[in-house]
Amino acid sequence: MNLTTGLITSGALSNNVAKVEDRANLAVATGKNIVGTNLKSTAAIAAGIGATAVATNAIKNSSALQETITKGLKKVVGAVESSNVYKKLEENIAPYTRKAASWVKALPTPAKVVLGAGTALACLIGNTIQNKGIFNQGKIVQQYEDKQTIREALNNIQA
Repeated sequence: MNLTTGLITSGALSNNVAKVEDRANLAVATGKNIVGTNLKSTAAIAAGIGATAVATNAIKNSSALQETITKGLKKVVGAVESSNVYKKLEENIAPYTRKAASWVKALPTPAKVVLGAGTALACLIGNTIQNKGIFNQGKIVQQYEDKQTIREALNNIQA
């Protein structure tokens, strides 16, 4: 083996080691991102549902809040019913509402609205966090792909 062959073999070995190290680092970084995203999303949804339950209970026990919300709802419901959105919404969620817990059925209308809106908002926030996590996942993968591209370009210059 001559000196040139030894350097080429040594360079190829170090490149392979670097690639394996990059893959390991990528796996760790993406794993951390997934776990962090899921923890944030779960915490946000749990907090949202907790706040929704507290607000729902407060409205259930306050006739003044129920009256205020009912007045505002009449206007909104009238606009929604006239736009035919209500019927479509009802058709889509009917299978789920039938399975609702019995205590929800006993709630006054304003409390039901707060419960529904709060739950939807909590789910929307959780979904937003998940989407951001997916975006970050792409950024992490791109970072390592760029690193590999640069390393290969430098190796081609040296060869």
